[in-house]
Amino acid sequence: MSRRSKAREVVLQLLYQDDLNSDRRLTADEAFVRERLEEDLSLVDFAWDLLRGVRSRRREIDEALARVAANWSLERMA
Repeated sequence: MSRRSKAREVVLQLLYQDDLNSDRRLTADEAFVRERLEEDLSLVDFAWDLLRGVRSRRREIDEALARVAANWSLERMA
């Protein structure tokens, strides 16, 4: 797995955690990212940029998915 693929996987895991428990602390997320990416600062920065982007545009992303996902509701996908 490429380094960036690993960072994307970590972000996907955090987004899944967002759905399960949105009350997590930021420090827990930071520790999770650093541990999983073995303190590789360039990957940690990449992961945070990706995570912030998805979190800030989540509504737009959900709306786009809902428009193109024929016969699938967002709840069913999750």
